[in-house]
Amino acid sequence: MRFINRSDEVRKIEALWTNTRGPLLALLYGRRRVGKSHLLSQVFAGKRGVRFIATQATSPVILRAFLEESSSQLGDPDLTIANYPNWRVALRYFLEAAKTERLYLIFDEFGYLVRADKEAASIIQALWTQYAGKSKLRLILCGSQVQLLASLREEGRPLFGNIEYSKLIEPLSYRDAAAFAPKWSDRDRLMLYGCLGGSGRYLDLVDDADSLEKNLTNMILDDGPLHDEGTLLLTMEDGIHDYAIYHAALVAIAGGATQWGEIINQSGVTSGKLQKVLDTLVALRLVRHDLAFGDKSRGTFIIADTFLRSLYRLVEPHTTNRQLLNPSVYWH
Repeated sequence: MRFINRSDEVRKIEALWTNTRGPLLALLYGRRRVGKSHLLSQVFAGKRGVRFIATQATSPVILRAFLEESSSQLGDPDLTIANYPNWRVALRYFLEAAKTERLYLIFDEFGYLVRADKEAASIIQALWTQYAGKSKLRLILCGSQVQLLASLREEGRPLFGNIEYSKLIEPLSYRDAAAFAPKWSDRDRLMLYGCLGGSGRYLDLVDDADSLEKNLTNMILDDGPLHDEGTLLLTMEDGIHDYAIYHAALVAIAGGATQWGEIINQSGVTSGKLQKVLDTLVALRLVRHDLAFGDKSRGTFIIADTFLRSLYRLVEPHTTNRQLLNPSVYWH
């Protein structure tokens, strides 16, 4: 996968690695597909440590998977659930191992552990106090549960004051997105950005040896890697249990229904359910809620992500035609 820009984030995370103080804690969060994991892979390439991606499971199941991955990546067969039966002793292993050498631990999708084990953040806080100045561990908590992870740094929470670096990873700008298709005209690169937005994962699929039309047709219209991305982005979120009403709300908003009443009329979602739907989409940073100063109405709702906006406006409402027509015919 190509790596473009993120120079500020790279510089600051690299500084955490070289810092001579005790164990350091960083927090990176942002919506799915924005490039968090790829950024960390670039920064820590060639360095010693463990990268673990949690799944939605109970705390004991996550711990077992964590130990298995750690054992494999560090080459330590003693990292078993029998020897490290809880998170406190498992994390203490890393702090002890990093007393004489720098060691990183990237805990991706950390939000799943926070939901499964309410003591997770408190355990880290206690260990950070115990090992202050005594370990060179670099712990990076990462994930796509934006609201949940952002709250970890708030005053009154266990990790408040312990997080050395916190960053919301935003989509790439147009200038950076254009670098994925250097052979194309400015017009085509602008259209590319209008369709795919600033997600590095999507932009890396671009082959500028082919035309804009062929790229987007292959990716989205012809059962390509992004043809069901809208569905995946919604169903992967643990806060979304009724996909149909979220889909209906997004299609309505993308089609121009930005007011509360308009969304109800066009989506068919009842007023009682719509509030939770919109609150969830805003929390996931998929929808933006704009409220003018002094405005006593419910404000306006706009799809925040460029790719989803184009997908739900131009593709999702026309599923039948997309299935029946040749992709090139549908494009035109």
